[in-house]
Amino acid sequence: MKKIIIIGGGTAGWLTSLVVNKFWKNTDVTLIESSKIGILGAGESSTPNFPDILNGLGIDENDFVKKTKSTIKIGNDFINWRGDGKNVVHTFVGGPESLHGFHFDARLVADYLKKISLERGVKYIDNEIIGFNQLDNGDVNEIILSDNTTIHSDFVFDCSGFARLIIGKLYNQEWISYNKYLNIDSAIAFFLPQRDNLNHESKTTTKSIAMKCGWMWNAPLQHRWGCGYAFNSNYIDDIEAKKEVENYIGEEITIVKKFNFNPGTYKNAWVNNCMAIGL
Repeated sequence: MKKIIIIGGGTAGWLTSLVVNKFWKNTDVTLIESSKIGILGAGESSTPNFPDILNGLGIDENDFVKKTKSTIKIGNDFINWRGDGKNVVHTFVGGPESLHGFHFDARLVADYLKKISLERGVKYIDNEIIGFNQLDNGDVNEIILSDNTTIHSDFVFDCSGFARLIIGKLYNQEWISYNKYLNIDSAIAFFLPQRDNLNHESKTTTKSIAMKCGWMWNAPLQHRWGCGYAFNSNYIDDIEAKKEVENYIGEEITIVKKFNFNPGTYKNAWVNNCMAIGL
């Protein structure tokens, strides 16, 4: 039986565990994550292929939406992107209600997918990874944990997010930057109270608002708004971005996450017996 290791939880890690568990026969699937590190939890909407993914995994969409406090996403509302104060609504391929994504609580989604994964036989280890052992051909054959125990691996999915433990740090793959085209490199995330009466059947759009040095997203959930401001740090810093948001919405916010990034992709996302999925 092949030993498949998934590094990192979150949406990417737990979805990968469910896919491997369902479609890779004669495999033993183990997911390793550290509760001390946690997940990014900033992305809170999906594209219209997500319902098909749930269906393919045998997950009831209504149950998913209710338990993750989701709303039905039918498109994006681009606000002031032309600088004229007007809105441009982009619905998914003409906007039939049958074609939709979700706005969801990323942490609730991770917990939801984790529960199903464990029920279906995926093994789980809560520990930090401190290194890897490799065969002569470069394959990762063992994961070294913080207590110096090792976990055997035949194939590894690197879902470690911005940490990029294998494809980035171990294999040092070339990064192809898109910053020439996507001229932002930082973001702050925050929540706003949900004052509308939304439920799991509500049809909603992501509010994508043009700001002075980037754009702000507002994703409506049943219990709150998941929001953030992605900006270019050459022009403003976190404090100035926070102030700009507060001036726009007319109330004080609490930053729950801030991070820097270089938009792009690895030239090779699959190296030897390791594949990167997610951030």
